[in-house]
Amino acid sequence: MSDQSTLDRFQHARALFRSVIAKPEPTDLYDRQSWNMAGVHTVLTESLLSVYKQAEKITRHDEAAFSFYAFITVSGVTHHHMQEEEHYLPCLEPEFVRRYALMKLVFCIV
Repeated sequence: MSDQSTLDRFQHARALFRSVIAKPEPTDLYDRQSWNMAGVHTVLTESLLSVYKQAEKITRHDEAAFSFYAFITVSGVTHHHMQEEEHYLPCLEPEFVRRYALMKLVFCIV
């Protein structure tokens, strides 16, 4: 059975990211970065939620296919965050990181 606190964390992340991407694409460079990140993190969150919700219902027949699906999903999240930590975030000005703490929230939520 799915853990309700985990589902609540997914819902919180979804609401947070959707509140950012629901607005038109910003013209300000810094606002646009936050908007783009929220879009990417929405995709990652939805992907992980899909794996989480399906995991309990997998039949023996589907175990190999689901394992591959879960592996690809988690690999995508891992790759994204490695790139973010090693290349993207170090290039940002400290003001950007302070102004848009949304990126840091991702690591606590998901």
